[in-house]
Amino acid sequence: MANLEIAISDEVLKSYPDVTISGLAVKGIDTKTDKSEELERYMNHAVYQHEDTDDSLAKSEIQNWRSVYSDMGVKPSKVLCSFESLYKRVSKGKKVFGINKLVDAYNAVSLKHCLCMGGYDLDQITGSISLRYGRKGEEMLPIGGDKPIRIDEKVVAYSDAGSILCVYWNHRDADHTQITDKTKNVVFFVDQIQGGDNRAKLALTDLSKLISDFSNNDVTIDFFSLDKQKPVYQL
Repeated sequence: MANLEIAISDEVLKSYPDVTISGLAVKGIDTKTDKSEELERYMNHAVYQHEDTDDSLAKSEIQNWRSVYSDMGVKPSKVLCSFESLYKRVSKGKKVFGINKLVDAYNAVSLKHCLCMGGYDLDQITGSISLRYGRKGEEMLPIGGDKPIRIDEKVVAYSDAGSILCVYWNHRDADHTQITDKTKNVVFFVDQIQGGDNRAKLALTDLSKLISDFSNNDVTIDFFSLDKQKPVYQL
């Protein structure tokens, strides 16, 4: 994890010059605790917020990402961004929580702030992390999947030095970097294609507070942000 570089590629910045990636690295987490009252309250509030399906902010966020997914050559009503996937499940009364505390926390924050988010176990990352276009022949086994997803040069993806971490920007995460109950060190991303705003900062602040509340250990927290002015960050 020492000197981990996180970067947005020049090609992605050329296509999406207003993109902002905000992030949070949290280290030293211990979730073997029953402390979850604040998380439960937060999750309930996030779900209640979207019981009204005429949410203008949610609809605007979904529309922005559907345009990006069309650019990637997929049908955006079939291949959903991470926020729309959560939003649709909540609006249909389906279960969205119950995986583990870390995943539940960032899914709740994503819902509350209407933002696409992702999270990865830092100890399973090889080399640097890059948001870049895919390469012909690349594929990724998603969490819960039984066969890999193939991508091409139109697809924006998160990757490390050895493999794809997330396909279609924030659609599906890789199985090998998934956050589990054993995860101690994690990096979270907030993706915004229309430029960063205060929502990302508020969302990551909420997430840091939730994790600090239910972790048995004191955690170290590092906030960061990438855009065309600062496309590389050393964690």
